[in-house]
Amino acid sequence: TETCTYHFGRAHKHRENGVLVATYSCCSSDSGTTGCQVAKCHVWDGNLPSEMPISGYVATQTQAMNTSSTSLLNIPNCFSLLAAELLPVIGRPKVLAFDCEMSYTTIGLSLTRITLIDFNLNVLMDTHVAPRAPVVDYNTRFSGVTDSDLRGVTTRLEDIQDVLRNLIGSETILIGHSLESDLKAIKMMHGRVVDTSIVFPHKLGPPFKKALKTLAADKLNRVIQQDDSGHSSAEDAIVAMELMLQKVKDDIRKSSRKSSTVLVRKF
Repeated sequence: TETCTYHFGRAHKHRENGVLVATYSCCSSDSGTTGCQVAKCHVWDGNLPSEMPISGYVATQTQAMNTSSTSLLNIPNCFSLLAAELLPVIGRPKVLAFDCEMSYTTIGLSLTRITLIDFNLNVLMDTHVAPRAPVVDYNTRFSGVTDSDLRGVTTRLEDIQDVLRNLIGSETILIGHSLESDLKAIKMMHGRVVDTSIVFPHKLGPPFKKALKTLAADKLNRVIQQDDSGHSSAEDAIVAMELMLQKVKDDIRKSSRKSSTVLVRKF
């Protein structure tokens, strides 16, 4: 197997002495230099540029939540006690936020952790998922997932899809950051989404995106994703929800000020 020498950071452009240069965020080396990290093999995301594999995808539906489903509450370590007690009572939530973590396998990126939270920041689901193929790189620097996390895990993607289709209807609003990656990870088609990478756009426009870490610092005055042990899907899902809650509050406040200004001018 051929080893892979690479940069895990992105090349960011900036000016030095009036000259536009690009350096990698991981090691500050110039763009085009030899990678600063070495892995035991090459990895890929599983998708060819010219195609979008759709096998195994499911779509959200409008039917009522099936709280009697044996798969809904019986996945080990999947649902919090709170969720197990409340879901049959409150029914299907209207607004949810979620985040996924993925690891590299022999067939590409595969879901290895998912967290789902409700409007009140209660954790409804937080579970590790057995990947669909042997892991070649846990992607721990970004996923936070390790070999020990997946040891003994029997929950499969199909189990997660079954649970999510009971919780998420076609009318449910899903909140997250760069949701196309998360929806691809759980192989689910859903039409009502709020993506914080679009709500808070990058100043340069697409395809550039602000990182969730940047948004958390700018909008919530919070530091996230600082640990070298990787991201946390729970932390990221909560931050995505809080960003939108704060956005709604700010918009209401601005709207109230405008209304007050109009009334003052009238009289």
